[in-house]
Amino acid sequence: MLRVAVALVLLFAFAGGALGESRATPSVIEVVSPGTPVFAEPSARSRRIGTLASGTRLLALGDRVPHETCAEGFVRVERGFLCARHVRPSSLPPHAVQLPAMREGALLPYRYAFVKIDGTLAHRRAEDYFEGVGAFALGKGYGVVVKGEVEHFGRRFIQLRDGHLVSADAVARVRGSDFEGVEIAPGEPFDVAFAKKPGALVKDAAGRTLRRLGRREVVRVEAVEPRRVRLRDGGFVDRDDLHLPRLLPPPEGVFAGEIFVDVDLAEQTLVVYRGARPIFATLVSTGRGGKQSETREGVFPIWAKLAATDMRDVHRTDVVRNYFIENVPWVQFFDGAIALHAAFWHDDFGRPRSHGCVNLSPKDARRVFELTRPVLPPGWEAILVDPEDRPTLVRVHR
Repeated sequence: MLRVAVALVLLFAFAGGALGESRATPSVIEVVSPGTPVFAEPSARSRRIGTLASGTRLLALGDRVPHETCAEGFVRVERGFLCARHVRPSSLPPHAVQLPAMREGALLPYRYAFVKIDGTLAHRRAEDYFEGVGAFALGKGYGVVVKGEVEHFGRRFIQLRDGHLVSADAVARVRGSDFEGVEIAPGEPFDVAFAKKPGALVKDAAGRTLRRLGRREVVRVEAVEPRRVRLRDGGFVDRDDLHLPRLLPPPEGVFAGEIFVDVDLAEQTLVVYRGARPIFATLVSTGRGGKQSETREGVFPIWAKLAATDMRDVHRTDVVRNYFIENVPWVQFFDGAIALHAAFWHDDFGRPRSHGCVNLSPKDARRVFELTRPVLPPGWEAILVDPEDRPTLVRVHR
C-alpha cells in the first residue's frame, strides 16, 4: 500500500506540475497526437520546427507558457514548444524511435500494395464486400500501406492503415528494388560507371567482343575517349552504353567537409560529395520532362525532411490518371514540392520516369537521407531547416 500511495502522490504531483504549476525538476511527457507540431516560440504563429510522432516521450522543461493560440498553454522541450493539448504526463523515462521505424533486415519501413482495378471499393466490414457496400473507391495505380491481412468467409482482404478492408484480389503487392549505389572510400579514385542496359559489349582494341555487361553492372573506368570508355580491367565500352558520373567542383557556398548532393539529368546519376570528394554514387530517375513533370536545374537547399509522407496529384483534372501513394519514405524537399525520395514502385533507375522528383531505390534513399542536413531527430516525423543553420545543397544540372 505504501508503494501505491507514493506512486499516486508522485503522479498527482507531476500532473499538477508538469502541465500546470511550477516544478523544480523536468518531468516526462508523452506525445499523444500524430504529427504534433513543434514551434520555435510558445505560439502557434511562430516558426514551425517540425513534427513529433505519437508515443514519443520527452522531458518537459520549465512551466507551461500561456498563449491565445493554445488554451492549455505551451510546454517547452529541448528543441522548441508543444501545445499541451497534444501531450500527457508519463511515469516512464524519455524514449524516441528513429523514424521511419525499420524491422531488422527489411528493405522498406512499410508493406505496400497497388490497386489493379479502377474503382476498387474499400469496406468498413468484410460483410459489406459481399453486400456491395463500399466506404470509398480507390483508383487504379493507387499505392496503399498494408497494415495487415485477414480472411472472412473464404475471401482474403488487406487491411488499410485506417482499418478499412480491400479484397486482396484487387491489389498487387510490391517489394521494392534491391538496387544500390557505390561507396567511394577515401583515397579511392572516382572511376565508377554503370551499364545502361543488359548485354552492352566489352570489346578489345581490335573490336572483338570480350564479354557482355549485366544490367546496371558497375565498371571501373581507366579513361574516357570521345566515343568509347577504356575499363581498368581491360576492354572498351561504347560511351553511349554507360551512365558515367562526372567529377565536378562543389557549388559556391559549400564549405570544406560539408555534404552536398549532385544530380546529373543527362546521366541520370546522383553523387554525394563531402566537400570536393565524392563519397557515394548511384542511379536515379528524374522527371520525364514537360511542363508538369520537370526536374528543374539549379542549386537548392534541402528545406524539409520527412520520415514518410503521402504523395498525390488527385487535385489535378488535366491528366488522364491521377496518382496517390501512401507513406513514401525518406523524403527530402529541395525545390518547392520536388524531393529526393524512395521509389518502391519501379526498378527503372537510370531513366527519367518521375513527375519531377528524384527517385532513388529504397537503400539509396535511406543512405542519402542519413547523410544530409538537417538531421531528423529520433521521435520526429519531419523537420524543417532552421534559417540560422546551413542546409545541405542539391545541385541539379545537365
